[in-house]
Amino acid sequence: MLGTKIGPAGLYTYSIGFWAAVVASLLGTWQTVPLLIAECYSLIRRLPADHRNITVSCGSAAYKTGLAALTIAAVPFAFIARPLALIVGYTIVASLIVPFIAAVLLYLNTRVQWTEPSRRNSWFINGVLIVALAFSVALSIREFGVVLGVWP
Repeated sequence: MLGTKIGPAGLYTYSIGFWAAVVASLLGTWQTVPLLIAECYSLIRRLPADHRNITVSCGSAAYKTGLAALTIAAVPFAFIARPLALIVGYTIVASLIVPFIAAVLLYLNTRVQWTEPSRRNSWFINGVLIVALAFSVALSIREFGVVLGVWP
């Protein structure tokens, strides 16, 4: 049906773009989460730099444990009777990531005591982070207003 609306070139362009987005999301999740778990493990254990590099590699036990945890954690959700509530909850939590990261980067990278002057954010980067944070807060306020019936 999409091919009749946008033509064969549009259909192929859309299909390739959709496929690329799905594959990038899957690869991003399945590579990033186990690596984050392995990195957290190495930091908690206070491993030296040479051991940390081995721990964060894709063949390490910490990486494989993170991969197994990611796999097993998703299984119970396949048996939930009302997945819509889960999807809405996940979307709400995911929408908090960008403003949280923007706020943390603003805080950490502008602290005089923590960063040396050559590593601090430039005014441009701080401006972009402030715009991202303000935009996220404004959208949140608007959406809460819509949900509460304050705005149409």
